[in-house]
Order: sequence, then structure tokens, then C-alpha cells
Amino acid sequence: MINPGATEICNAVDDDCDGDIDEGVQNTYYADTDNDGYGDASVTTMACSPPNGYVADNTDCNDNNVLVNPGATEICNGLDDDCDGEVDEDVLNTFYADNDLDGYGSSLSGTTQGCTLPSGYSINNDDCNDEIASINPSAAEVCNLLDDDCDGVIDDGLPTYTYYLDADGDGYGNPDISITTCFGTPNTGYVTANGNGPYGGGGGNGGGGGNGGGGNGGGKCVF
Repeated sequence: MINPGATEICNAVDDDCDGDIDEGVQNTYYADTDNDGYGDASVTTMACSPPNGYVADNTDCNDNNVLVNPGATEICNGLDDDCDGEVDEDVLNTFYADNDLDGYGSSLSGTTQGCTLPSGYSINNDDCNDEIASINPSAAEVCNLLDDDCDGVIDDGLPTYTYYLDADGDGYGNPDISITTCFGTPNTGYVTANGNGPYGGGGGNGGGGGNGGGGNGGGKCVF
């Protein structure tokens, strides 16, 4: 009923005959330019029902991007996708400095966080020596006293050679003092032959008789 004693309701009619229509009973609606169901609190209108392009919600933080609203999932893109006031929270990637530019990074060289890989960084933290490009997990192990392939073992999987200490320089080493290495040439003071080598002819212990002839000239005797 329309009369001065009626209660004003939101119906586009002056129910209480005071000259005003829907005074004090209209709802506030918010512009939803991107049509994501979330409105812009800064653009409003008053009505009994939401006009086209308006919604009752006012929590959109970017009404020009349909992918940005409180119902969105935060992704790493430099935007506050879910409108919680934080940008890329909990989704940033960690990148590792790659000083030698071999494609493998090291946390010891430094780290940075971001959404895209910056120049001079790697997505992995696998380099064991970030100053030498030839040392990384993809490298082949070579004999150089370095861990070329970053497996934690130096010069592993290579052929090895045993050399014997030749303290007196006669070409025959002491079988009890040896080193094993991947290098094909012995260190100074070491030889390949040890005291258990074959006995050679000549060079006996006597001049004309006794222990001459097939003497003890080949191996090294260790007493």
C-alpha cells in the first residue's frame, strides 16, 4: 500500500509519500569492468538490484584484469593475483649464480629470487666449482687431481698406474713404498719397475769366476 504511513521499500516507488523514492533503502553496487564477479570499491552506484556491469562485491584489486581477484591463485608474474596485498608470495623461484656460465649454478656464488631466469644465473645448484667452466656434473672426468664431474670423487673411473720409490736412482723401485695414480708418467723419484722384477743376465758379482755370468743384475734386492 502506498500512503504516508507505509514503510519505504526498495521498489522504485515512493511508498511513504514523502516525495523521495527508495530513500535509505537502496543497496550499493560496485563496477565490475572485467566481469570476474568482483567489483571495484572506488566505482559505485545505488540501486535496488545490481545494474548491468555492477556487483555487490567490492574486493577486486585490479578491475581491468579478469585473472586478478580474491578468488585467483597466486602465480609468479609480478602481480598480486589474489588481492591479498602481497606480490608473488610463496611462489618466487630461487636462482643460483653461474659465474663460469657453464649452465650450472652454485649457492656459494650467490642466489636471487624472481619469476624469470636472469642472465648469469641457473635454475640448479649443482656446480661444485663455479669458477672453472669445464667442471660441472656433465663434464667427463680427466686425470688432473680435480673432481671434474662433481660427484665428490677426484679422478674416479680412470685407468690407474702404480709407481715405486727409487731412492737410489738405479731404475728399480722399492715394492714396499708405492703410489697409485691416474697419471701415465711417474713422479720424480718413482719408477714403474719394483724389486720383484726379472733377473737379467750379465753384470755378475765377480770378475772372472765365482758369482759371475747370470748375476743378480735385474731386480732390486731389499734387505
